[in-house]
Formats: sequence, structure tokens, C-alpha cells
Amino acid sequence: MICTDRISFVLLALVWGASCVHAQVPATQPAKDVVHFPAVSIDRAARQVRVECQALAIDAPLEFFCVTNGGPEHESVVRSPAKPSHIHAGLLMLNQQPGSPMLYSEAKKSWSAPYGPPIRISVEFRNAAGELIQLPATKLMRHVRSHDPVKELTWIFAGSHQRGDGAYLADITGYVVSLVNFEHTLIDVPALVSASNDTLEWETNPDVGLTRGQAVTMILEPLAEGTTKPTREGTSEAGGVEPHLDASQIDDAEIAALRRKWEQAVAPHESALKDAAQTHYEVIGELRRKQQALIEDADKLQRLIDDLEKQYSEMTTPKPK
Repeated sequence: MICTDRISFVLLALVWGASCVHAQVPATQPAKDVVHFPAVSIDRAARQVRVECQALAIDAPLEFFCVTNGGPEHESVVRSPAKPSHIHAGLLMLNQQPGSPMLYSEAKKSWSAPYGPPIRISVEFRNAAGELIQLPATKLMRHVRSHDPVKELTWIFAGSHQRGDGAYLADITGYVVSLVNFEHTLIDVPALVSASNDTLEWETNPDVGLTRGQAVTMILEPLAEGTTKPTREGTSEAGGVEPHLDASQIDDAEIAALRRKWEQAVAPHESALKDAAQTHYEVIGELRRKQQALIEDADKLQRLIDDLEKQYSEMTTPKPK
């Protein structure tokens, strides 16, 4: 069981650390509203997360727009040395809360689509003449068969998962921005899209002129203003995100009433909730460790069974004279 609130808590620690560094600028130097991680910068005034990348210029169907260095580069438009957890932290700093990657329901025996706040993705790079080019990310792709350009594509902040030992799984898999669904991707498409090779739709658009290794900046911009925390129940069948409340949906009196309701029902239990959450994660973590140990023991037993079966078969099979 994975809790995105815990992921957000851990990554907010990164944000706090970056903010502390940011706050050490001498008073005589006005601090800019920009925070930096390796290969990632967060411009809070412009509401942008900027990620340093390199073009891959592959000639094959695509499953990703962006992966980390050493990830599945043979299926992606660009790669980046950035850690997905740092990009996640940057989006948290822009008041965006993750939804969820696709999930499998054992009860329903089916997958549910990823969901989360919508993200606009664009790129910047310099052409052969040294001019700065700015394009929507979709311009770097085209249709595999018709070679038509990608007219429109929506991405959402799914948020990957955190393993029982605390590891952020997108850091391990290298999945940053997907074009088809993966369980541990950071940014995905808000619909069920198969990763089967015969259904892949997009390939790199060579007409843009990017060469392998060329520097590209990927720019992530939230489309939802303010803090968003979508719920799966609020998504549409098409995979859209839950709309956030604005002045046209609820007035100040209703907001105040909802706040009072929350404070009366939830706030008094803050300490108990924290203790319960801590115990929950300790128990789940220990169960996962025991589960892994059982899996490893089962693998050892299976290897022994296979070896003994092989030896028995060799001893009992008639040999030609």
C-alpha cells in the first residue's frame, strides 16, 4: 500500500532544505524566487520547473518523452541527469499535489487510469544558428505511420510510488514523462494507454532537427492555479482531473463552514493520527521486508528443485549404447 501523502512529506523535506540554502543569500543581494536542485530549477514566480535534458534522436516507436540517464533511453525523446524525486519536489513547491499512477484493482480485476493535476510541457533549445527555439513538447514527436504531427496531448502529475524502504520508484526506474502507462512514472497521460509495441503511436520528429546529445530544457508548467489535490473519484471517464474550487463554485461562507467542520472533526485527533500513521508505515515496512525474505527463500528452493529434477532426469533417461 502506497501513500502519496507520505511521499509528499518526504519530498517536502527536500524543499525545506533547498529553501534554507535559498535563504542564506546576503541581505544586500535580493534573492530571486528560484530554487535549484541538480539539473532542476524551480521558478516559483513564473510557476515553472525547468529540467536539463539531452536529445536522444532515436528512430523507433516511443514509450516516453523523458527518462533519466541510463533509463529506457531507446524509447524516449530526451533523457535527463535530474532525479525524478527532485522534479516531484519542484511541483510540490508550485502547490501541486500528485494524483496516482495507474493502479490494479484485485477486486475488479482491472486497471484504473492515472490521474492528477494537468501539466503543460514545452522545450527550449538552440538551433544551428544559435537562436533560442521554444516549442510545445508535442512538436518533437509525430505519428508513426502517417508522420502527422501530434496535435494535442495532455499530461498529469501522477507522482510515482514510494517503496516500503523509502525509495522513490521513479528514481529507480528512470520514468519521468510517459506517453503510455507505467506504474511508477512521475508524469503520465490521464487515460489507459497500452505499452504494447503494436499499439505505440508516436516517434521522434526528425524535422525539428535535434541531434543526439543536443542540450534541451524541458519546462513543466502546472495548468491548475493554487493548491490542487485531486481524488480518483473526481476524475472523468476520459481521465480528466477533478476541478479545483473557485469563486464560481463556492462562496466564502461555505468555505468557512467547511473549514470549521474539518477543524471540529479532524484537528483534535492530530496527535493520534500522526501516531497511527507512523505505526502503519512501520508495520507495512516490516511486512514488506518479511515478504521479500520469503520471496528470496522461495527462489532458492525453486532453484534446488529444478537442479534435483534435472539430475534425476539425467540419471533415469536411457542413454544410447
